[in-house]
Amino acid sequence: MQTRAIVSTLLAAAGVAVAQPSQLPPPIPTPNVPGGNDAYGFPFLAPGAFPDHVYAGVVKFDHIPGYDLDGTNSNYLRMPYDPSQGMLPIGAAYTGSTNEGDFDPNLSPNAGLLDCSLPDDRCAYAFPNTNWDIVFGVGGQASFPTSATGEPSYAWAATAGAGVLLIEVAQNGRDNDARFSGQDAGTLYATAHSTPNDFRGGAGYNMLTGELASGNGTMYASFNAVGGATEYIIDVAPVWFPFIDGWTAGTTFGGTLAWNDNTVAPDPVTMADVSWPSRSANLPEDASQVIQLAGDLTASGSVDLSGLSEGAATPANSMLFIEHCGDSNDDKILNIKENGDVWSFVVRFDSDLDPSGLSGIAAETDTDIAFVAIPYASQNLVGGKINADGSVANGVGGFTMSQDGANPGRYYMTIDGSTTQEGTVLLQPIGAALGDADLPGRAFMSYEYDEANGRFVIEAHEAISDAGANVFNESYPLISTPFYVAYTSFANPIAPPSDDTCVADITGEGDVNTNDFFAFLALYQAQDARADITGEGDINTNDFFAYLAAYQDALNNGC
Repeated sequence: MQTRAIVSTLLAAAGVAVAQPSQLPPPIPTPNVPGGNDAYGFPFLAPGAFPDHVYAGVVKFDHIPGYDLDGTNSNYLRMPYDPSQGMLPIGAAYTGSTNEGDFDPNLSPNAGLLDCSLPDDRCAYAFPNTNWDIVFGVGGQASFPTSATGEPSYAWAATAGAGVLLIEVAQNGRDNDARFSGQDAGTLYATAHSTPNDFRGGAGYNMLTGELASGNGTMYASFNAVGGATEYIIDVAPVWFPFIDGWTAGTTFGGTLAWNDNTVAPDPVTMADVSWPSRSANLPEDASQVIQLAGDLTASGSVDLSGLSEGAATPANSMLFIEHCGDSNDDKILNIKENGDVWSFVVRFDSDLDPSGLSGIAAETDTDIAFVAIPYASQNLVGGKINADGSVANGVGGFTMSQDGANPGRYYMTIDGSTTQEGTVLLQPIGAALGDADLPGRAFMSYEYDEANGRFVIEAHEAISDAGANVFNESYPLISTPFYVAYTSFANPIAPPSDDTCVADITGEGDVNTNDFFAFLALYQAQDARADITGEGDINTNDFFAYLAAYQDALNNGC
């Protein structure tokens, strides 16, 4: 955990909400467990451990076969309980709203949650049909005749003022046996994201106030079919990055370049109610200082984290994972491209079918963005920058990556020493548009775990116009693209670079010897980002002499 920073002073008297609290990141609240009984007559439960570090998991949804997209039976979902899927974000509480394309993510390391496989707990009381573990519909209504309105989810609600929630699609397309206009919709592909507005209906413990409630900055998740369809049912993988853990991360919302400040909670210094911004402590109060628009009235521009006094990030030392997080069923695809010390970005409508990438760019009011910079030096990181042909341009940790020779755009990632799904991956395409090499491309990505071969199958697709291909006259071919990938295990998740990292210990063996010296020379010769000892963003003689000094100091004094 990095040192908290004092970034501003309260500008109003006690009890008056202001734009910024006196202290960032926010403190961990004490859960306020309601008295009395819940909707089923059971006492309320506490939420379990606070998610003060990265949590990741896979949420698998089942559905009623033969439903109509955005119509009959589309809003009945089943979420099987499976602890092997890591963090279990339960959608919908007793006042919840989980349905086709939406769920309310609550975070807990499976503590304080209900094991619905048992016949004698409150899940069995609420859902006597044991063929369905957890079932929700519109407003949280169960799909079987019952007075229950969904399982009370006693866990922490993902809250915008406390961190960033990125959501990956964990299936490479899915055929839900769904219909559209009376025709078979076939296999559709999806995007997913979190949205930090106050539309969420499912209760969870707010990460800033400790209250069991909805709204007040708590987030819901949305997943949408790419192209002509809207909401969809597909497996997703949420990854939570709390500000208190030290990540450079933030969320803008509301169509302007401003941090979301929906969450009102007491300031720990003055106890006045203040609005907590959705950004890490090292980011400026003005979001436009790090996210600049191109000036052409479109949602395009650059993300510049190079000038931060703490946690500065550039393409040389970090990967940027970024999603559009607006509240719309006409979802957006956000792509980036490395551009010197910054990342260029473009937000496109997911319904855009122009393969050149020159059209379908959203308006500048669509700058709802959630991002996390993951340094290559992050603890427990496995992944890196991957070339379009599947070769590794800059890799960290033990893994192999290859592209399917017969299906360019399909990649295979194997984690060293792992033959089961013990974690999840984040993906970010970083390729160029077909019609303009300076413009980010239009690929969207997903993954799924291949149990038979013990590997992640990663795919990049694009949506194109294709008369007769499906009911929407679209197809979604694979497309090769360079991309970032970050694997994080459920049990040993990624963490920011340690403040006490021994710079000279290049091999990570715990001591410093000639192995480290020659390892640094190899990185230096290859212009690898890990040789950027000074953090200047490039690799030159300053880094060489800085490493020599660190190496000599470690030999004399130890790490």
